[in-house]
Amino acid sequence: MGFYILTALAVLPGLVIVAKVYTMDKIEKEPIGLLLLLLVLGGVVCFPVAIAESFLVSFVKSLLVAGTLLNFVENFFCVALIEELGKYSVLKLCTWKNHNFDYRFDALVYSISAALGFAVLENCFYVWEGGIQVALMRAVLSVPGHAMFGLFMGISYGLAKVAEKHGREKEKKSHLRKAIIVPMILHGAYDFCLSEGTYGMMGIFLVLVIGMYIVSWKRLKAASQGDLPISADI
Repeated sequence: MGFYILTALAVLPGLVIVAKVYTMDKIEKEPIGLLLLLLVLGGVVCFPVAIAESFLVSFVKSLLVAGTLLNFVENFFCVALIEELGKYSVLKLCTWKNHNFDYRFDALVYSISAALGFAVLENCFYVWEGGIQVALMRAVLSVPGHAMFGLFMGISYGLAKVAEKHGREKEKKSHLRKAIIVPMILHGAYDFCLSEGTYGMMGIFLVLVIGMYIVSWKRLKAASQGDLPISADI
């Protein structure tokens, strides 16, 4: 299959999700330029993340023998943590002090956009190598997975902004930590189940993915319908 068709198949799922989330922002649409910046920098951060991951994986493999413990450390700390930190750094740099960040749903739009910028570029490399079968599989698993990790990052990120607005510094720091830890745990569990590859782990993976789809959609819909200004303290 042609390069351009594969590229379109790799890019389209992420753009469709971003567009859907954008339309769910009912009160005040975010600037397209800001969302494009998040998408682009989310992609750019793939490169330093890949370097850091490669170094950490090599280091961990020099300390641990192949097996479940190595898979756990590699997937949770060498991959999931580094990737979520990369997305978080783009999110924080571009939006924390941006005057457009004035509603709670904005945090979800921003975090999902940064996550999908990362996912789209990563997806291109996998699809170029693996072809249409990889494109179809990742369109329903990996790309939505990054969006869901981004959603959970955004939930805590928005709460942190509310806490800052009302002078609760300790609460702000707690939510910012959760903005990294929660998606890292979900991402690590997702990758760990796949890397183990046993029937039991694949069953857990299936339950995890279905559960994330259901919870993510409910949280996204509720956040859209019940959006409030950052200045509102409830």
